[in-house]
Amino acid sequence: MKWIKEPVLYQTPMCPSCRRDIRIEDLRPARDAVIHYINHLMVKCDFAEIGCIVEIRLEDLWRHRSQCPLNPLRPIRCNRGCGLRLPSSEMLKHRCDLDMCQDAIEWNDIFVYARSEMRRKQNQSKSFHNHQPSSNKMIESFKKMVNFFTQWLADPRLAQIENLQQQQHQQHQNQNQNQAIEKENY
Repeated sequence: MKWIKEPVLYQTPMCPSCRRDIRIEDLRPARDAVIHYINHLMVKCDFAEIGCIVEIRLEDLWRHRSQCPLNPLRPIRCNRGCGLRLPSSEMLKHRCDLDMCQDAIEWNDIFVYARSEMRRKQNQSKSFHNHQPSSNKMIESFKKMVNFFTQWLADPRLAQIENLQQQQHQQHQNQNQNQAIEKENY
């Protein structure tokens, strides 16, 4: 019907079959039998070109399209446990919050280990005064390592990563809303 409502784009509203001029007043709804027949036509999935082999009735196509495993915009749940749903094309770029938590746990373990080693070396240096110069060097290197980890954990880029993830999540939600609107218009 777009070719009737927007004649500027389509020159004059003409019947595509007989080429006679048509007005909106000339149109009548299709018969139920015609609608039923068209809705039961078997069509291929929109993603057949990339490997989907499903043939489905036209009336069920929109539902399949939203659930087709080959739909690059179909949201899938993050398998790392954060629960975020992103299109498969964006999932490869997803840096899970749980990954960041795991990184922080690992860095914390390293930090705790470095601190315990530093204390151990300090205790050793007290008992072995003759090895004190080499112990001081080790203690200084551990202190530098602890300072490095502390600075890394306070790095503002970690907050930027979180903001980027939130933006990606918002974009995904907008895409889902656009798809829902598209389904309604389809």
